[in-house]
Amino acid sequence: MSEKLPKGWKRVKLGEICNDISYGYTASARKEPVGPKFLRITDIVSNRIDWETVPYCKIDIKNIEKYKLEIGDIVIARTGATTGYNKTIKDDVTSVFASYLIRYRINKEVADPFFVGYNLQSYNWYGFVENIIGGSAQPGANAKQFASFEFFLPPLPEQKAIAAVLSSLDDKIDLLHRQNKTLEAMAEALFRKWFIEEAKEDWEEKPLGEIVNIKYGKNLPTSKLTEKGYPVFGGNGQIGFYSEYLYEKPQVLISCRGAASGKVVISSPYSFITNNSLILELKKENNITFEFLKYYALSTDFSNYISGSAQPQITINDLSNATLVIPDNKSLILHFTDIVSFIEMKMLANKNQIRTLEQLRDTLLPKLMSGEVRVKY
Repeated sequence: MSEKLPKGWKRVKLGEICNDISYGYTASARKEPVGPKFLRITDIVSNRIDWETVPYCKIDIKNIEKYKLEIGDIVIARTGATTGYNKTIKDDVTSVFASYLIRYRINKEVADPFFVGYNLQSYNWYGFVENIIGGSAQPGANAKQFASFEFFLPPLPEQKAIAAVLSSLDDKIDLLHRQNKTLEAMAEALFRKWFIEEAKEDWEEKPLGEIVNIKYGKNLPTSKLTEKGYPVFGGNGQIGFYSEYLYEKPQVLISCRGAASGKVVISSPYSFITNNSLILELKKENNITFEFLKYYALSTDFSNYISGSAQPQITINDLSNATLVIPDNKSLILHFTDIVSFIEMKMLANKNQIRTLEQLRDTLLPKLMSGEVRVKY
């Protein structure tokens, strides 16, 4: 890190600007609302926290106060392949954080939490984390190691101005993600109405294994992931990029290992899919479309096909036994596809805009953090 700094900037360590550094709470995640939301590593891996999918946990009032998350808190994953992944809390949600996360509460009198959070999304941060974990068979880091991360700290007003520029891009990205979620929910509601609620008794019920080819993705060590290239999809969504792709067209994926087993993910065009997912490949001889298959999957609870207790999983045989009802009239499927195609086109346009905004943000971030590009404040 260069020592040539703009006037008023200084070098600091993460631990020096924190009021509190704490490990998370140990408990079992619950689907039923028995307490506050329970933020785990799996909830911070994707681009943004989807609080609707975050589970709950049972916890007494004393511990709620101790482990409660506040706006501006930064949580960092401390173990496994996701070591170093982090999120800055932006939403006022009653929540606590799990034991494999470490919370860094920033002293707001000297540093803006969101400016600090953007530093933890930089190449400098992930290079720092890589040096900590090295070639460990079981990657991990502790609070003291993370706290030693060094970065440049401008005067507080400039920190806020830099964070505002980057946040404006993230806010637009989040808006487009929410639009896509709403559009997808509309298409899913139409599928449920036409093909589940209004299904005819004479429609044929078939095993999923007869309708699609079910395959595992390919093994790809996390060490081979890159910052650019073709998107890579694991069991919980996109996890990075790689120099090769497996599929030109989007695919319907079912997470098949670990806590995410049964989750439905739709891959992007020209993507690589790891063996943490099962791929539902359309058979040419069947009269169903990709759109029909996608919204069938999004409307189905695949957790019913999970086997294994210590390590949940879904096998090809398990998934082959899932059933779907096929209308005797193909024109209904085609009519549904025609309607949904317009929704899919709008979603694709939004995704392209998201990609452009992300590239702009990622280009600006290191320049703003180093002082190469300045912001008026």
